[in-house]
Order: sequence, then C-alpha cells, then structure tokens
Amino acid sequence: MRALILATLSIALAVVPACGGGGGNGGNNNTPMGPTEVEDQSVVPNPPDILRPIGDVDCAQTLLTAAAGRLTRVALLLSAPAMSMGTLRVDVRSATAGVPELDDDAVFGFVEIDVSTLPLVPTWVSFEFPNTINITATQSIAIVARRVDGMGDICNIHGLSSNVYGNGQPARRGGAVWGADPTIEFGFRTFVLP
Repeated sequence: MRALILATLSIALAVVPACGGGGGNGGNNNTPMGPTEVEDQSVVPNPPDILRPIGDVDCAQTLLTAAAGRLTRVALLLSAPAMSMGTLRVDVRSATAGVPELDDDAVFGFVEIDVSTLPLVPTWVSFEFPNTINITATQSIAIVARRVDGMGDICNIHGLSSNVYGNGQPARRGGAVWGADPTIEFGFRTFVLP
C-alpha cells in the first residue's frame, strides 16, 4: 500500500508544470503560477456600529463593480444569536436604481448555510459560489441575504451607521418591494478573478 501511495505521489509531482526562474515565487520552480483573485469592492467597518436582523426582512447591499472577470466569492459581516435555527441564502443578482432585482429566481448564483454555524459576534463569513458568475466593470449588482427556512430573525448583518460607500447602498425588503436605506452601510467584500 505504501509503495502505491509513493508511486501515485511521484506521478502527481511529475505533472506539475514548472514555472520560470527565481522571480515572484521565491525560486520554487514547482509552484504553478496563475491568476489571483482580487478584492474588488468593500465596506469594512472597524468597528461595526449597527446591525440589522435577517429573517422576516431580507437585507441587501448594492454595488458597482470595478473589475471585470469571475466573481468568485463575497463576504458579509454576520453574527447569529445563540440557538439560532434556519437556513440563510446569500445570492448575487442585478440591481437597478439602488435596489436588487425583485425576482428571487433570477440570480447569478447563490450559497446556502445553516445559521447555527455562524459566530455569536460579528465575523467575516465568506460565500464561495459553485457556479461561474462573470461580471463586467461598472456592472450594478446586489448581494442579497435572506431566510429560506426557519422562523423569525435568524441572524444579523453588521455595518456602519453612516453612508461611506458611494457606489451603492443597502436595501431591505419586508414584503413585495425593496426599499433603499441610504443612511447606513452593510459590511461586505467582493472578490474577482480577473
């Protein structure tokens, strides 16, 4: 068995493409070089001074992309009260006039998590999209966080009590229509592979 593992490892190491000379990667010629994701847009509250519950009301942050490429993930500043139960869906969709697209099925991609895995204190939680989400520079999109099962408010999104981000705004939906909330900002980060 040990010989089989070593043989497999030798074959795997043999197919790693070599990289050029000693630049950039400390001279390690066996480390493949490739594109690196970049942080495109963000509001990073330090410290956060507001929170809005997610559950009976959906929360979103609209933004204007700067980089073109593949949106690989988003991060939100979230927490959940002890004993929280339910499923949180984070999706990315089009935004128009500072609010997200209304249709919950017309999304570019989504990720769902069990809120019992969320921390009790505000923490950056990353959502990696399993599908390809291609974006263009200056595209208006929204990151939407909403409850898909559970009762009441299942978690919180944190941010700032002032509007510091000029390329978008938070929005909330407690019924059929999104309403912009331009006086605050939610903590968010987007990452793009150019």
